[in-house]
Amino acid sequence: MGKIFNEVDKLVRNNYKFFTTPGHKNGEAYKDLDFSFHHDITEVKGSDNLHNPLSCIKHSLDKLKNFYESKKSYYLVNGSTSGIQIMIFSSFNEGDEILIERGCHKSIINGIFLRKLKVNYIDREIYNLDFLNSKDDLKINYNKEDLFFNVIKEKIEKNKNIKGVILTNPNYYGIYIDQEKIYNYLNKRNILLLIDSAHGAHIRGFNKRLRCTNKYCDLNVMSAHKTLGALTQGGYLHVNNEKLIDKADLYFSIFTTTSPSYLIMESLEKALEDCTKYDQEILIKRCDKFRDFINENTNLYGLNNFYIKERSNNNFSFDDTRICLKFKNHNSNGNFLYEYLFSKKIICEMSFFNGVILIPTIYTKEEDFIFLEKCIKEFKSNQEIYDVDEIIFKACSLNYEKVLEPYEIENFNYEILPIKECEGRILFNDIFLYPPGTPIIFRGERILIESLKLIYKYQEMGFEVNGLIDDKYLKVIEEKI
Repeated sequence: MGKIFNEVDKLVRNNYKFFTTPGHKNGEAYKDLDFSFHHDITEVKGSDNLHNPLSCIKHSLDKLKNFYESKKSYYLVNGSTSGIQIMIFSSFNEGDEILIERGCHKSIINGIFLRKLKVNYIDREIYNLDFLNSKDDLKINYNKEDLFFNVIKEKIEKNKNIKGVILTNPNYYGIYIDQEKIYNYLNKRNILLLIDSAHGAHIRGFNKRLRCTNKYCDLNVMSAHKTLGALTQGGYLHVNNEKLIDKADLYFSIFTTTSPSYLIMESLEKALEDCTKYDQEILIKRCDKFRDFINENTNLYGLNNFYIKERSNNNFSFDDTRICLKFKNHNSNGNFLYEYLFSKKIICEMSFFNGVILIPTIYTKEEDFIFLEKCIKEFKSNQEIYDVDEIIFKACSLNYEKVLEPYEIENFNYEILPIKECEGRILFNDIFLYPPGTPIIFRGERILIESLKLIYKYQEMGFEVNGLIDDKYLKVIEEKI
């Protein structure tokens, strides 16, 4: 076999413990099933057709719709990225203006580019980073109620042309927003609310402390492979606005492969069945127990719903099935913990400035939690000369200057320059941290010196900055605007 097979096989055969996606945890979800390549078939008599479901697929989709209480639901076999594209094309026309989070996933930016939309931004990252600082010295005043709602409301009131809002809920860190007030406000103004719930498919089944993200929105996309047991690329798309069903049908047929994987569809069906088959409290109980141990016995703190609600004056909540660990001291780099755990054959989902993210599911074994506890307790934090919290607040205070809409970039030629020569130029492609895939500078924005300094700091800390060329160059449009 080839190089890809050999490298993946090394990880699997060496018994790494995956606190990352996909949620089936190396096939643990399928160990008692005859789930094999024998089921990798195509549309033949008896197997139905995802593009025109009439029998077994239709029956399965009806169950999906009923469970998530949507008007219509779809199985996604091209990942949530295809769901994002379907949502955007179903909701907006070329030239429409929309409002999104700066910390959105890059698939949203790409969808906006393809649909040729005008974009306005909300800087939600400032709240995420505020909660993740080590000193608990919050820089934002959370005394006001409906803080995030009022930010959206203010943007809408200033720009009457906005046709829709796209929010991420919950986000990569597990931070959750209540959509009800936002949706009711937007709905009265005929403004659509689209939710990227790539990390929220499990909430309806395994986290009763939060409301399902498919409540109070017009469209919703979920990655069932991230927090449930579906195969990678498996997702759900939900339409709650009947007026959008015909458009969703059209763009589903456009953005979905004509050869959908039956293995992925079978896994999506099983992931749905898991939500009603298993103890709904088992995952949260294990995560609560793990966090209690970490908080009492280590130099790390595990975020939880009580902490986030209390610190934010109920402006935000937290998904207690997500493990987000931050250092209690201010000069430790999350990359060191990530690499240490990898050396112990534990793979985290990602590291950030001040900690790590782990994604457990119902298929994460209890003994894996115990081993993780042991390893973290033995971890000796490396002290660094820089102050991580200072970097966080620099990231929060960045200025941005949009010069061109993302789609307008394709009308220009680009040149490649050393990073240090790019100040003041217009970026040709997005620069983002991956994971989680959140942009640092968007295409069409002016490159400011503060952003360049932050890129250098990210590189110094060992974070992966995507969009650079050989880690030394940037693409900028040739014309100086």
